[in-house]
Amino acid sequence: YFTKGYLDAVQISKGIARYTQNFTPPVTSFKPDSYTVLLLHYDGIDRGYYAFNPQTDSLSSITGYSLKGDLGEFNFDTQGRYLAGSRNTLPNAFKTFFDSSSLPHAVTTLGNTQLSNTFKFGNASAFFSGNGEPGGGVDSLSIADSEGLDFGTGDFTIESWIKFDSFGRYHMIVSRNRGEGEGSYELNYAYNQRLLT
Repeated sequence: YFTKGYLDAVQISKGIARYTQNFTPPVTSFKPDSYTVLLLHYDGIDRGYYAFNPQTDSLSSITGYSLKGDLGEFNFDTQGRYLAGSRNTLPNAFKTFFDSSSLPHAVTTLGNTQLSNTFKFGNASAFFSGNGEPGGGVDSLSIADSEGLDFGTGDFTIESWIKFDSFGRYHMIVSRNRGEGEGSYELNYAYNQRLLT
């Protein structure tokens, strides 16, 4: 089953085992480095790709604000209220997820996966309702396969901040499904054993 709950970040690293002994969990969000092959922060509109500009009238008085970038243009009044006449819609923007690794993968939202205001770091997290079965494409995120996600026989790390809605079920957190081929893997929470497998 897919995860029912919140993921605040997922980082996949290739070529390094980041935690090999007792450790203190990070107190800040993950930062990409040369080992990072996937990094999803789940903060929605990536402000690094957007410009926030005031809109003015002929007397140079501010009449509103415009947020322009990769997803389109979003307009707000002087009180910060979203104006529905924008060329794009906030609901679409808030279902948008970005890979911050050096191999930026396009992330596709499936089902009703969306941003939530329940978070550990940043501005938001991803909420998954737990609907669907593995491979069914419901309430999940999908990226195209790439060699960067193939660990081979070397070290790797998959890490995430997770808040489950319920511990009384099985949760699939990350999956690379290559059918019967080599290189498939999953990170799951097995509720009957209370451990990650």
